[in-house]
Amino acid sequence: MWELAGFAHGDCTLEPNTEVIYKVTDCNEPGCDQGLKWDDPALAVSWYVEPASVRLADKDRRRPALKDLAPAFILRGAGTGRGG
Repeated sequence: MWELAGFAHGDCTLEPNTEVIYKVTDCNEPGCDQGLKWDDPALAVSWYVEPASVRLADKDRRRPALKDLAPAFILRGAGTGRGG
């Protein structure tokens, strides 16, 4: 699985007692911890689980919808049609 820093990613296990191990690029910085609502219809992700059966951390349960997130990236030169 490929992941890019600064992009949304999520994991869903379909078997009980599954352990998920993942690599991070730096030490945990709570002030930089961001996320979005896992089941936001705007994302159109088929998770193959019943929402009532999902176990989430409290912080993930309170995540905002995609439309309510502040911009996380600034594309310089956007709108010029010249790519720079």
